[in-house]
Amino acid sequence: PHVQGAMGVQGLRQLAGLHDRLGILGTDVVLACAPPHRGPGLQLLGMALLTGATLVSAAHTPAADRIRIIRERFVSVLSASPRQLTGILDELERSGERPPRLRRIMVAGEDIDADLVRRLHATWGPIVLTAYGSVQTGTVAVATPELLTANPGTAGRRLPGSDFGIVGHAGRGDASGLLWVRGAHATVITEDQARIEDGRLM
Repeated sequence: PHVQGAMGVQGLRQLAGLHDRLGILGTDVVLACAPPHRGPGLQLLGMALLTGATLVSAAHTPAADRIRIIRERFVSVLSASPRQLTGILDELERSGERPPRLRRIMVAGEDIDADLVRRLHATWGPIVLTAYGSVQTGTVAVATPELLTANPGTAGRRLPGSDFGIVGHAGRGDASGLLWVRGAHATVITEDQARIEDGRLM
């Protein structure tokens, strides 16, 4: 009863596109720092159910406990907000522990700045994806590690089944202004000022 809206066909297309870029395997253990009933947490739950991966929820957990869970549960994919990732990095520096092994990190929930991208890549290598969307639309754009390394300010390219644009600007050309996004079962005019360059959301 707490899940917001049904995914529908467009939502499944988004989920498949997100999976293609994130690449969750049946053998993965995924640590989700978002609640599993909405947004990125719900999408990760869907991918875990579709692939057979194990989903571990750590929505309201201190950074030190998240690090312990990653080690003890052999987590291979971590999904967290920039604030949560900063907390994990700060805790690793404070404790002097070696970083646990990870195969992929997905950043969602807030914009990620270039300094945090560099810090994550220095700790784990170029394994970071960033996802952009809203609770109503789900993830609509993803920046791969290659795209994020080359341009840390990007929020990525459209996923199948989704769209985004600038309010008042027709077509898909370069533009700046108030951002709208379309996803699984909604179109939302966000409160974000954004830029679109060469099909990428900035």
